[in-house]
Amino acid sequence: NRDHRDHMVTYAIYEQDHLTGFALFFEDLHKHHSDKDFNDAAVLLSLVPTPQAAGLALAGLGGVGLTAARRRRNS
Repeated sequence: NRDHRDHMVTYAIYEQDHLTGFALFFEDLHKHHSDKDFNDAAVLLSLVPTPQAAGLALAGLGGVGLTAARRRRNS
């Protein structure tokens, strides 16, 4: 940052030693002063596993395997 001041702080959120999300806190910086409370805007990002993504990844890997097997058989 050019003004050498923090505009945002980030905290990792853990539950039972498992990362579940992040909390982002933003500071409004005026020209020459700041209240340094970092409560002007707050965002909570939650990490949620989706079974659809895992299924698509598995289907994609299966397709790659079938393509490789077909190429070996035709060679």
